[in-house]
Amino acid sequence: MKALVANVGVKNEAWYRVKTKFLRNIESPAAISLELIQTAEPANPAPHWIKIRSIYSAISDFDEALFIRNDWLALSGFLSFPFVPGCENIGIITEIGQQVQGVELGERVVVNPVIACQARGITPLCDPCSSGNYSMCRNFWGPFPGPGMMIGACKNTSGGWADSFLAHESQVRTISRSVETDQMIMVPEFARALRAVLQHPPAPNDTIIMIGAGSLGLLTLMALNVLGYHNRILVLAEHSFEEDRARTAHPNVQVGFTHGRGTAFEFAGDFLKKKVHYVSPHRPTIAGGADLVYETTGIRDNVEDALYLAGEEKKVVVMGMKGFSNINMTAIMLRGIRVFGPSFSGTESQGKETFDIALEMALGKSLPITELVTHRFMIDQYREALTALENRAASKAIKAVFQHIV
Repeated sequence: MKALVANVGVKNEAWYRVKTKFLRNIESPAAISLELIQTAEPANPAPHWIKIRSIYSAISDFDEALFIRNDWLALSGFLSFPFVPGCENIGIITEIGQQVQGVELGERVVVNPVIACQARGITPLCDPCSSGNYSMCRNFWGPFPGPGMMIGACKNTSGGWADSFLAHESQVRTISRSVETDQMIMVPEFARALRAVLQHPPAPNDTIIMIGAGSLGLLTLMALNVLGYHNRILVLAEHSFEEDRARTAHPNVQVGFTHGRGTAFEFAGDFLKKKVHYVSPHRPTIAGGADLVYETTGIRDNVEDALYLAGEEKKVVVMGMKGFSNINMTAIMLRGIRVFGPSFSGTESQGKETFDIALEMALGKSLPITELVTHRFMIDQYREALTALENRAASKAIKAVFQHIV
């Protein structure tokens, strides 16, 4: 099969681990390389596992952190090299383990990527998995398929940037062939947005600031809207083309921009009707900032801004993963900011998994998520795909996906 493989040199990885463990040196390691190769399809030795032929695989913010920003330091404990990226996937079942139930060969599926206790056959479940917080599982280094938090970060499962990959039966959800592929490929990321809102909803009169109007930010606006949260929201976008999309995603949005140090705070001051304090050369701050901040980029400067845009003892929900090494945490200590990271799908209060709620909403709520897929590439065009996302001002990319020949 054709596969895009991510790897670091053995010497580079070994030296990095020595520096980290013994020298306490945590500078950025060598860049991860991507190589398009022909390789054997993944074996399917486990009775509850399924082999899937890739149809669509999105480029997630996790992938952007690794391959555009080279900020994999913070994520290195959740990877196993060499691995095939691709954690947001749609495919067709081509092989079924002996004890798999509920799915059939040839069915089309969307895949929940996290490989927690159930997928690894671990009983009893660890405490986080028992409470429905699967992305906090304590066994990401456990039994088959071995180290790696999820499909697209685990060397033994392959990932959606290859022709085939493996998934546990608990990770797949069958979808009708009549449903648009562009609609379904957004479900894994929509589940992350929905998880953040369900776990950290605004109170009726809360003022909200959302940093980022990329796909995760827009999906979070849609989640707030569909769940009936019509609070005033300031969206701090990076690019002008994102403004109309943000206004379409939620009816009560005001849009500002993050360009330049201090600009985000000027928009926030006007929105909150509060004074911005500038203490050169340090970050501005707002006395009594927003009640709730959703940070959807994971970029260090934006995360640090979020900590100063939130009001004293208020909440910041950090959702993005584009690269957040070496964040200054002073505001948490001095302003009592409460920081939360909802991560991927889990079990919600009604007993359903976030992923299933997201799938139901995507199918039945007429959400404009299909429009977020703006760029499509074949896997051998991966350099062009990553360049489009790196240069969004020119490409106007929101979500880019790889299409596979089936």
